[in-house]
Amino acid sequence: MRYNAGISRLQKDPRYHDAKDALWSILHHRVPSDATLARVFGTEKSRYVRHLVGDFITKNPHTGKKPRAHDNAAPTEIGDKRFDLEKKESYQRSQLRLLQWQVPDLSDLTDLYGTYAQTVRKVFQLFLDTGLKRKCGISTAAHLNRVGALTGAMGIDDDTTRRYSAIGALHDCIEDLLNRVRNAKGRVYGLSGYDKFVDVHLPAELQTSVVQLTNHYDLILEHIHTDLTRNERLFSQKTVLLFLEKMMRRGLPELVSYVSRMHDVLSKVDPDKSFAESAKWVLYKELYIHDMAQTTHQISNYRTYEIKAIDLSDNAHGRDALAMSGRIKNLIKMDMWAREGYALKSSWRPLNNHIAELEEDALVHAEHLLIRDFLEGASTLDFVSSALIKINDLSPVFYVDDIP
Repeated sequence: MRYNAGISRLQKDPRYHDAKDALWSILHHRVPSDATLARVFGTEKSRYVRHLVGDFITKNPHTGKKPRAHDNAAPTEIGDKRFDLEKKESYQRSQLRLLQWQVPDLSDLTDLYGTYAQTVRKVFQLFLDTGLKRKCGISTAAHLNRVGALTGAMGIDDDTTRRYSAIGALHDCIEDLLNRVRNAKGRVYGLSGYDKFVDVHLPAELQTSVVQLTNHYDLILEHIHTDLTRNERLFSQKTVLLFLEKMMRRGLPELVSYVSRMHDVLSKVDPDKSFAESAKWVLYKELYIHDMAQTTHQISNYRTYEIKAIDLSDNAHGRDALAMSGRIKNLIKMDMWAREGYALKSSWRPLNNHIAELEEDALVHAEHLLIRDFLEGASTLDFVSSALIKINDLSPVFYVDDIP
């Protein structure tokens, strides 16, 4: 895989290989040797690190699991094309305009999105008008352009219309704009205007794929949260379930299947955990990615699912702008996408290449989150403790399924 600048800097540290060996000993449920610990942490601190590691292994045996091996032969198609895309002037010009909060020229978007350039331009304008930003502070439209242009650079389009490139650029428009953009009467579309929003802003032949890419569970939770806040009611398991039951009775045809499944999953959420924090995550894990994988499999067209891989890879590429919890979730999402893809048992080579790439990327980046902690020079025990906690948090990435 292509290593980013942060990983490349870590690899220049003379202690890097010993830190990596120490990590993999721990992942195999072994305390690293005294010599290895001394080379990484210094003789004086290594005995204290040994206590921390030994205690962690005793309390977290990971029974029945084995560490996931690196796939050194994994493809690097997404990463390679991301670098190649930097050479394309129409992409650079359009990206510059978006980063300056200006809509790109139609000629540059035509080069990227073909017959759908005008549609993409109008949607980019909506994103700029709403002022939506990524966590790093730049316009959300810049992310959309990266995903769309990278989709095109990877050759996913099978004709000159640039259909899938446009789908990549539009993948978040329903989720991000439905509750923000106003219709011709000056009212926010909202869930009640879902069909109208889709028909007004998306060409008919793109709608199915963009709908598949939309996280409707997030969209519905946002709607519920807004309504409960406006009515000064607590966003809790009980109030959300009651709201979902009310939505089922109303029977919005385009959303009722999502609502009923949400109700089933959220009714089983551990009441001892913070519901506001866990609701979105459990719906993503149990429904969203699985839904998309199964839907694309049923129609034997995996292009939409591949675009989601490009989206996740783009998020991963900018993960250093996220808080640690966000970085960890991003890595788990990549692994989750890969697992759902493997479960399809498809013979479609592009999909399987992307699965191998994302799974290896997730493992490499998870590994280096911990190695970086090991190589910190001060507050050593604190950073080692943090790294050990991350092993449990990133267990789906570090370990394969339970051994029968």
